[in-house]
Amino acid sequence: MKPHTASKRTKVLAFGIMLSTLALGWISGCNKIASSGFSSKLPGTLQIKLTDAPARFDSVMIDIQKVEVQTTDSSNAYVWTAVNDSAMMVNLLDLSNGANKVIGQKQLTPGTYHQIRLVLGSNNYVVQNGQEYALKVPSGQQSGLKINVDATIKPNYTYTLLLDFNAAKSIIQTGNSHSKNSKFILKPVIRAINEAMSGVISGAVSPANTNPTIYSINGTDTVSTAFADTTTGNFKMIGIPAGTYNVSFVPADTTYRDTTITGVSVVAGQTQQLGTVTLSKK
Repeated sequence: MKPHTASKRTKVLAFGIMLSTLALGWISGCNKIASSGFSSKLPGTLQIKLTDAPARFDSVMIDIQKVEVQTTDSSNAYVWTAVNDSAMMVNLLDLSNGANKVIGQKQLTPGTYHQIRLVLGSNNYVVQNGQEYALKVPSGQQSGLKINVDATIKPNYTYTLLLDFNAAKSIIQTGNSHSKNSKFILKPVIRAINEAMSGVISGAVSPANTNPTIYSINGTDTVSTAFADTTTGNFKMIGIPAGTYNVSFVPADTTYRDTTITGVSVVAGQTQQLGTVTLSKK
């Protein structure tokens, strides 16, 4: 064998070893990057929906100017991030009986977000018996309605937060209920639910024109409320945490008896269908 041929083969072999070493180093480096949580830098998505328990008004109009979410920065200082900064007028009574509205959605850095804030404008009002009344927001809430949530945002995952705004409990009326001088004050009662951890109860009531109020009750806690549709009798209660409930039907027509179905099991991500519940005369 000629000396220069052996030398050439030695160089080729050395080059091959170098390439193999580089390739192994690159694979090892990729594994280290993956194991170090590089993928966790990918954003997650927070979606915020609004729903409402029914109330005995013609309409309840809320002037939402901005929706924000709170977390902490590297120095543990609180930081607010806008999830939606487009103003919107929302009639809460359009969002009952299973209806809901997306009021904000944004990609966020993974982590735990502690509060949601609804920043309200000045054009809030209720309509009762065809008469419009200003809905006063106390000065302490003018900076925004804050709801504790502790929502954990994960990479490549959409966390849907359902805000259940209980209009019936949130609006305080002062003065004579039939007077034009009546005043209405907003003291919000809002329940925040991770939609993925909740279920639905639905069904129908007969006769529909008994106009019943339906309550889902866990122990002594009324978790959700609905009015049955006065034409079809259909009802739906969403955002109910997994558990066992008593579902109570209280007809506005007092010639009919109250009825309660016990032991209704709610499973996260599923709908518990009660079928048609027939109310009986007293």
